[in-house]
Amino acid sequence: MTRLEKTQLILERCREELKRKSPEEVRNYQGAHFEGYLAIIMRSVIDQDPDLIGIEVEEISGQRFPDIVLKFPDHSDIIGVEVKTTNSDKWQTLGGSIFESTRVDNVEEIMLFFAKLGGDVSYRFKLHEECVKDVLITHKPRYSIDMTLKKDETVFSKIGIGYEEVGKLDNPFRPFRKYLKDKFGASADLWWVEDDRAEEVDPEAVGEFAFKAWPELPAQLRREKIAEACALFPEAFIWRLVTK
Repeated sequence: MTRLEKTQLILERCREELKRKSPEEVRNYQGAHFEGYLAIIMRSVIDQDPDLIGIEVEEISGQRFPDIVLKFPDHSDIIGVEVKTTNSDKWQTLGGSIFESTRVDNVEEIMLFFAKLGGDVSYRFKLHEECVKDVLITHKPRYSIDMTLKKDETVFSKIGIGYEEVGKLDNPFRPFRKYLKDKFGASADLWWVEDDRAEEVDPEAVGEFAFKAWPELPAQLRREKIAEACALFPEAFIWRLVTK
């Protein structure tokens, strides 16, 4: 088996082991705590299979990417495992920055292991590049994760460049800039702030950080925004009426 195939075998056995555990027990491990929990199960799975003995599971501390790496005997390249959890009953979440400036060296491939802890607890894993639906701009451009995607539905199929190729670019945002400009309009102004604090964000709640000039908006949308502003900030309009 290749290193990737061994990693997928380990994750499948981890998934089966997790399915045997009670939802109450698993829900005790949220966010970063689940990373350590999964790493323990991975080591146990490896120890039970002579064909896997020698593979080292290392948890990556801090804000580095990915969360876990597998080191294989007599080989410098490693396989990464990024871990995601959600308390909602859906298979979507926000991923990391497209710039991946904290990526661990010598990572050959990255798997994403997703624990859905809302509703019926369930687990899935896929290659990272196969579950990136889009790029959303919160405080920085980030990948949007969707574990239900087909291979031809990823954002990389839309921009025509693979995940690993994007990571090798001097400016990884360049291909996404064109994609987002096409999505929002050529005149849209794309921006973000460099702030790493907002890590737990619902993709559906993320606003589109693209600005358009008011005259370029459709008339119906302008009317809707004026009505929304009147409803949310009536004092601003009352003040104008009083001062006339």
